[in-house]
Amino acid sequence: MKKSSKIYLLLWVAVIVSFVLLFIALRADLFAPHHRLAQDPTNIERITGLDLPDTTSVDSWNNLERCSSRWDCFNHRSHFSEQLSEDCIRQLETLCQTDSAHWHKDETAGCYEYLDDAWDRGGIYCISCRIYDDYSDVEYYIDELEELDNVFIGLLLIELVVLVLAVWGMVLLVMIIVRKCRKQQA
Repeated sequence: MKKSSKIYLLLWVAVIVSFVLLFIALRADLFAPHHRLAQDPTNIERITGLDLPDTTSVDSWNNLERCSSRWDCFNHRSHFSEQLSEDCIRQLETLCQTDSAHWHKDETAGCYEYLDDAWDRGGIYCISCRIYDDYSDVEYYIDELEELDNVFIGLLLIELVVLVLAVWGMVLLVMIIVRKCRKQQA
């Protein structure tokens, strides 16, 4: 088998492996990181970087059973085992001063609010969190089509490579036919 044929077959194997990996990534929700984050009520600590008190209970709900909106919404109310520590309050006060784009203190509601509104930047999510003395409320809105762009790009690349390989295969086939014809004429 010639070197070009071996390379051709190896590229087909690579395309098949890529397709299988894309399918596995889809099944594992690797293309939907915000959906994974939003479903776990403990992720607010990862998102904000705060060391909040342990939770005694979490009430969670979502709108995944809806029929009209294109925004998936996940809500979590986490009840703390103790009041916010002085250290945590200092962290929150510092964040309100150093990261005022995301953090502010709502004096009337008695809470600290975190807002990451990627919609304003053309993004696909919005995170809102209110931290009170003894509980937190998190709302996480995500475009239900979050993973569609990534999957579309992956499939488009695989399709492009398959097209190139199909043309390459036809060229190899024509070359083999031409060689056999020349051998028969000789």
